[in-house]
Amino acid sequence: MSSLAISPYKQLNTLSTYHYLDLMGVGSVLGLPEGDQDVRASHQSSEKYVRTRNQFDEGATFAKLASLVSKGATIRTTQLSEEFTYEDYLQLHGNRLTLLFAIRPDKQVVPLGRTDAKPSVGWEMISLIQPEPNPEGLAQSSSS
Repeated sequence: MSSLAISPYKQLNTLSTYHYLDLMGVGSVLGLPEGDQDVRASHQSSEKYVRTRNQFDEGATFAKLASLVSKGATIRTTQLSEEFTYEDYLQLHGNRLTLLFAIRPDKQVVPLGRTDAKPSVGWEMISLIQPEPNPEGLAQSSSS
């Protein structure tokens, strides 16, 4: 079982992360980067807390994801197969794609962003996908 701490409230994210780290342990709790890390000694976080935040791309902050959703992006799950590979998936969605997680066939959740994971047949991709622009340059929904 895994938990993801995500809200617009940094203090709530911090408190819930520490709470669930105590309950579930390191490696089971993930959080999004906050985007504006303060480097003063008084604001330094514990190493186990920092590890919950460094599994995702630095740009995958709550603010960025919320902005994409407000512009029509949706979270989608796609299972990879021999006919539809990870490379096909990346090519299909291009720069409209924000990778979040993959679920391996053994049900292990793998955050995508700062990992060398190579998703393959049987993996489920969970991503935020922006709508395709139409010819007039306006975003529109697509189904894939």
